[in-house]
Amino acid sequence: TASIHGTQGLNGWYTSEISITAPQNHAIRRGSASNSSFAQKIVIGKDSPEYNYIFSQGDEFGYVLRRDDNAILPPKTLIFKQDMLKPAIIRKNSPLASPAQEEEIIIQLDNLGPSSKQETGGSIKLEMKSSAAGNQWIPLYPIEGEDYTYSYNATVNGTYSFRATNGAGVVSEIFSVPVTQIDKTKPV
Repeated sequence: TASIHGTQGLNGWYTSEISITAPQNHAIRRGSASNSSFAQKIVIGKDSPEYNYIFSQGDEFGYVLRRDDNAILPPKTLIFKQDMLKPAIIRKNSPLASPAQEEEIIIQLDNLGPSSKQETGGSIKLEMKSSAAGNQWIPLYPIEGEDYTYSYNATVNGTYSFRATNGAGVVSEIFSVPVTQIDKTKPV
């Protein structure tokens, strides 16, 4: 049997390129097409032009082995899940132009791979931290009816940081939002 190697993320997902290696004294090729060549190892990942795709839940990788004596063995199948995409965070609304008592920050998640989507058995988590929230990461929940859009009301000036983690455990870059227009001074 061929072996599979890569970085294991969470929930059975691979978060890196995957190498599929033939057993000793064998060679491997992708699929059963007789026009593809045999090799000791095949690499699947975003930078492999020949195999430029991402597997999601239940996808299968078919391969054929050939022994040293050139005997072709019956086709085999490996089933695995791969998601190397790093979630992206985008602010959907503009900062306040004039002072107010609170500022709503609307966040949209983007660049979501199969481990983030419910239809492939995935999940996504958005967290926020700020000095006003004790510098602890706290979970945020999507706006009702909006799977990947979140809202947070900042009530003090400061920097609000956001991070997203997909179902494979790939974490986004930290996205920071400066809030400078909160003014709770009562008029005289």
